[in-house]
Amino acid sequence: STLRQDHCVPVALAERRYEVHIGQGLLPRLAQHLAALPTYSRYFLLADEALIPVAPLVFEQLKRTGREAHLLVVPAGEASKSFA
Repeated sequence: STLRQDHCVPVALAERRYEVHIGQGLLPRLAQHLAALPTYSRYFLLADEALIPVAPLVFEQLKRTGREAHLLVVPAGEASKSFA
């Protein structure tokens, strides 16, 4: 059997907090995660080029919630991990 371990990384900024979920197999459980979230008015999906096949699927699920959704696709690789 395959061991699946999901991680939730809390991000605390001065003016707000949010969580980043990391793990394998999250896409089929996206609706479950969305239902458990507070009702945010906007979502932002950041994906690298390697995720182009699934990013639109996730983006459409986010939009179907009736909330504002934004998608930004960045080039794959280490250079895209920093906005500096």
